[in-house]
Amino acid sequence: MTRSQAKAFPDRWQAVAAAEAEERRRASLRLRWQQMNAHRRLMVGLKLSSPSTGEEEKIVWERWARLKERSE
Repeated sequence: MTRSQAKAFPDRWQAVAAAEAEERRRASLRLRWQQMNAHRRLMVGLKLSSPSTGEEEKIVWERWARLKERSE
């Protein structure tokens, strides 16, 4: 790796991070909902979380459901 390549390396990763941030910002509510459900299923599958939820979590899920209904 040359000196100029080494200097350009962090700049390229900053560009990648900016592009990813823009993708996340533009993601639809539907996509975010699907991603959240996929993460939840993964957590339950890995036994990092139980399928049963507490009262506070239940409130959050209900809010998401209302948002989902409004976006469709």
